[in-house]
Amino acid sequence: DCEPAIVAFNLAEEKFYEVPSPCLILSDRILFFHLAVLGGCLCLYNDTKNYVWVMTEYGVQKSWTMFKINEPESGEIRLLCSLGEEEVVLSRDDKKLAVYNVKKGNLKDIVVH
Repeated sequence: DCEPAIVAFNLAEEKFYEVPSPCLILSDRILFFHLAVLGGCLCLYNDTKNYVWVMTEYGVQKSWTMFKINEPESGEIRLLCSLGEEEVVLSRDDKKLAVYNVKKGNLKDIVVH
């Protein structure tokens, strides 16, 4: 069996080590995740299921929290950056920009002229 792993490299010690993954991703049977940083926290997400895992305390497995981006249209998402603690800027199907409010659970398109 192959379990997903996040591998990090410590530049000072010149050593690789494994960062603990959230427990529940093993049961999801998702084979590919993206890594991102939002608000200084490591994030793990799948671009088609719209689940985002955030490691709130680096290196601590129990600190992973999850939220789901409730998107009315199916498609791929890509996390771009965070706006404070409540909002995430993302691209949708590499065509549209949107802001997702994590606390309210709403998604607003960003119009670029």
